[in-house]
Amino acid sequence: MKLEVTKYTHFKRLWLLSFYFILFLGFLYFSYDVKYMAIICLLMLSFFTIPIIYIHSNYYRYVKNQIVFLEDDAIKIQLIDSGSVSIIPLESIKIVNLHMSGTKIAKMGSKNFMFEDYFYFEIISIDDKRFIINSLYNNDIDDIFKKKYPSIKIEIINIYYPLII
Repeated sequence: MKLEVTKYTHFKRLWLLSFYFILFLGFLYFSYDVKYMAIICLLMLSFFTIPIIYIHSNYYRYVKNQIVFLEDDAIKIQLIDSGSVSIIPLESIKIVNLHMSGTKIAKMGSKNFMFEDYFYFEIISIDDKRFIINSLYNNDIDDIFKKKYPSIKIEIINIYYPLII
């Protein structure tokens, strides 16, 4: 299975953020008391927009110019710019950590914040190399990974704000 971030998948994540942004600007434009509505809009934008832009840019930094191939016996990560390929055989994987929020773990339909849809796999090989596969590739990458590699034990780490460090 080939995973890559295209413009469609990249901006598919941000359609709700764009909707909120346009909605807030509409409220600001059509409100009678602009000063109070501006304060409310700035607060709402700071709670919804700024954290999403920050976490989205953090995730994009790790996936830009790279394609991931989930094969039966290995995981291949190809860098588009240099053409180099990192091959991770399944037997050389030491730890796979899945960092995600509690609402995503419980597969709850209602979420409090938009950043709860972001999560990532941290794959650590035997020689202590670290590889990141995050949810910008596909929103269901956790289910795809579990079905593709049932023999790999995945540790789920509950994290409120899943920022890649």
